Amino acid sequence: MFTGGFIFGLGIHFYGLLHYSFWIDHWGIYPFIVGAALIIRAVRTKKGLFPGMLLSSASVVLIFSAQLRDQIEWIHDLSAMIENYWPLILIGVGIWLLRRKQ
Repeated sequence: MFTGGFIFGLGIHFYGLLHYSFWIDHWGIYPFIVGAALIIRAVRTKKGLFPGMLLSSASVVLIFSAQLRDQIEWIHDLSAMIENYWPLILIGVGIWLLRRKQ
């Protein structure tokens, strides 16, 4: 379920980028797609709903952080830091997942 939801989300995103001028082209879409895939999986397996909701919500806030700059300055700073270091964050999460006991 997760893999199908993830591939489906990527397909929709890339199709939207090619065919719609209003489509959002921001790095925060990718964590949103992962969060949505976790929510889709949770509907069937009852596992991963909270992480999916958290990841999707955080992604929406980060996507629109440029418009929130005046209201909440720290979100823009966090977004800029994540944008600079997201490959290292992914490496760290991957190592943690590989070392975690099942």
